[in-house]
Amino acid sequence: MMKYGIHTWRWPLCSALLLFAAQPLRAAQAFLGASTAAEVRSAAPASERSQRAEELLRRLVASIKALGDYGVSFAVESGDQTVEGHYSVSGNRYSMTLGDAEVFCDGKVRYEVDHRRREVVIDRVNESSRNIVDNPTRAFDFLDAQYRASLVSEVGSCAVVRLTPAEGGALPVGSILLEVDTSAAKPRSLTYDFDGEQVVVRVSRIAAEHAALRTFDASACKGYEFIDFR
Repeated sequence: MMKYGIHTWRWPLCSALLLFAAQPLRAAQAFLGASTAAEVRSAAPASERSQRAEELLRRLVASIKALGDYGVSFAVESGDQTVEGHYSVSGNRYSMTLGDAEVFCDGKVRYEVDHRRREVVIDRVNESSRNIVDNPTRAFDFLDAQYRASLVSEVGSCAVVRLTPAEGGALPVGSILLEVDTSAAKPRSLTYDFDGEQVVVRVSRIAAEHAALRTFDASACKGYEFIDFR
C-alpha cells in the first residue's frame, strides 16, 4: 500500500479510493475522441497550452475562494461501482464523509474515524497535500511550484488540464488530470495517477454552505481504538 504523508494511504477511508483504482483513465475520454481539430487546443504550442492552463487554474481558485465556506459532493467510480462522499470546508478546517468513514480537521490535526473497525487515527495535517481525501482544503489549488500545468484539450465549456510534478519534487502522486467546467469555473473531476494506477474522483456539486462545520466528538467514539501518529 502506498503512503501519503505519514500514513494516509494505509487507513480504510483512503483505501476505498485505491480499491477502485486499477482501471483505465477515463476522465476525458468522452470528448477527446470526438473533438475536431478546431476545437482542441492540444495542437497549440506548449507555452500557449501552459498559459491557458494557468489561466484556468487561477479562475478555478478564485471561484472557490469566492464561495467562502463551501461543500463538495463527489464520487469515486470504477466500472459499475461507486463510493459517494461529501466534505465541507471553512477556512483551513473541514469535515468529510466517504462511505462509512469520517474525517474531521481543526486546521492542525485530523481525526480519521472508521466506524466499521471502531478506530480513530489522529495525525498532523499535511498542508502541502493536494489529495482531495488527505487535504480537501487545497484539492484544487495548484498555483505553486509543486506542479507544472498544461492544457490537454478544450471543447466547448469543458477543459482538461494535466498537472505534472515539477522536477525534483518528491510527490507520491504522479500526474493529475483536472477536468474543469470553464463556463462556471468549477471542477468536474480529478484523476490521480499512482505508478500507472488511476483513481477518478468526480465532483457532482460544489456550492456555498452556511451551516456550522461538524467537528470531532470523542464521546461519539467510546470503545474505539485511538491511534495517534502525531
